[in-house]
Amino acid sequence: MGIIIRQSLKASFAGYLGTIIGAFNILWLSPKFLTPSQIGLISWIESVGLLVLVLCNWGGANLSDKFFPMFKNAEKKHNGLLLFLFIYSYTCLLFFGLLFYSTQNIWLSYYTENAPENQAYFGYVWLYVIFLLQIMLLESYLRGHLRIALPSFFREVILRILIVISILFYASKYFSFDFLVLIRVFSYGLIGIILWFYIKYLKILYLTFQPKFFTKNKLKEIFTYSTYIMFAGAGSIVVMKIDTIMIPAMLNNSALGIYMIAYFLGSVLDIPRKAIAQISTPIISQAWKENNITLIQKIYQKSALNQLIIACFLFLGIWLNIDNIFMIMPNGKLYLEGKWVVFFIALTRVVDMATGISTEILIQSKYFRFNFWSIIILSILMIFGNTIFIPMYQITGAAFATFLSFALYNLIKFIFLYIKFGFQPFHINSLKVLILSLFIYYTSLFLPIFSSIFLNIFIVSTYITLVYVLVVWFGNFSEDITQIVENILNKCKKIFKNK
Repeated sequence: MGIIIRQSLKASFAGYLGTIIGAFNILWLSPKFLTPSQIGLISWIESVGLLVLVLCNWGGANLSDKFFPMFKNAEKKHNGLLLFLFIYSYTCLLFFGLLFYSTQNIWLSYYTENAPENQAYFGYVWLYVIFLLQIMLLESYLRGHLRIALPSFFREVILRILIVISILFYASKYFSFDFLVLIRVFSYGLIGIILWFYIKYLKILYLTFQPKFFTKNKLKEIFTYSTYIMFAGAGSIVVMKIDTIMIPAMLNNSALGIYMIAYFLGSVLDIPRKAIAQISTPIISQAWKENNITLIQKIYQKSALNQLIIACFLFLGIWLNIDNIFMIMPNGKLYLEGKWVVFFIALTRVVDMATGISTEILIQSKYFRFNFWSIIILSILMIFGNTIFIPMYQITGAAFATFLSFALYNLIKFIFLYIKFGFQPFHINSLKVLILSLFIYYTSLFLPIFSSIFLNIFIVSTYITLVYVLVVWFGNFSEDITQIVENILNKCKKIFKNK
């Protein structure tokens, strides 16, 4: 777990630094200078773009994660993997993109009644898809080399800084909203260029091709895997993004803008999971190749416990401060409608993180088809859930449908891994974390309330942090976290001694 912890910490740092910048953008800058409708429109472009990307690149963005151990050979320049990824993915994108483009008027009519303006912005979706695919391919290639920290920094920090700058220029009336959207899309292209230079700096920029390496059996294996991954990926995007695609059609872009502000708050919990999953993926892939079941179970259980500890801590910090957070936002009363969206999305992330890296284990195993079928079924349930709950409970209904879908999906994965391999992610300390979280939640309700919003946030946050960190540390809930805390304390002691 050493390299996983180190790279995950670096990527998590980038993720949280990006989250701070993103929080400034989403919770203050955007609500102040953009209307809910404009925020919703931008979110719609990115959500539809993700769905189009997954459907049209036919699993190419995930091939490196699965097959890097097979291609891996530095002397032979990894058998032309990087060039193959781009040829395969962009050929599929061109072919299926043309089919998708020829039918776009049919499904765009879905937005005619409540969000007619979306039809005029669909050209931006295609640009977004082209640039985002480049980022995904390069990041997957770098994951194979166990390099996730700097790519995460580029995507989480640099990209968000560019977005903040563009909004500030728009607020200063230097250009129109249309140009703002264009700059935002081209920012993804710039991140792709930076990743190319980073790969060259690492001296792993191999743009050669090895035709003899691609035997008939290997190509068949790659295409079979990518086909299942494409459908599974499409299902994943439906589960994660169908709410942002359906809300404008069933409600309007303004409702989506409010929803996305709340969704961001709830999704803050997900950053450590993404970092751990990224660096764990190639190690899990190699472990399956070597049939190292013990290592997989160890990573599975440790990742679940560490993620649960972090998720519960963040959940408490957000939910116990939620009213104060909306009060300090520009036009906060307008966005207060999304309060319970925050609750259900944050609870979704807790459930997802509590079950560890089960998805990555399944996708890299010979049972990757199971993940495909389960997520396809769940994506269908997600569509039905949104269809039922959005008319009943508006944007809160969309968040509730997301929670139900993810809870069921993780339960199915847990049962399958336990039956097939005897894997299970839970530890006795997982129960201790939940008990501690409930204790902090109910005792925090007795804290004094002051007239100052910032003072209330400070008191609640300080109470949560002190009690949670001290109990987790002294109780040795997690060996990894205890070691990290002790290393930090030792470094602090050395600094003070030198002074």
